[in-house]
Amino acid sequence: MLVAVPLILLIGTNKDLEPPDIPLHEFVANGILIALVVVLGYRIYQYKADERATTRLRQLRQQRQRIEEEELAAKAPPSAPQDRP
Repeated sequence: MLVAVPLILLIGTNKDLEPPDIPLHEFVANGILIALVVVLGYRIYQYKADERATTRLRQLRQQRQRIEEEELAAKAPPSAPQDRP
């Protein structure tokens, strides 16, 4: 907009000026391509980060379960040896 408005005003006021030959379609296509790569890269990064977080939560849950099982085993009264015939 900062370039387009003054350019249009110059072209409108001076009939002998022609618009510059700027390949706008290439700029737009390259912008879309760059945006696609950036969004795709971010989505891959986000997926990997979620995967790492999920793995870490599973590890913490397993550790917590092991600690609870050890605490229950420590609190349980020792079982008397059973005589087997």
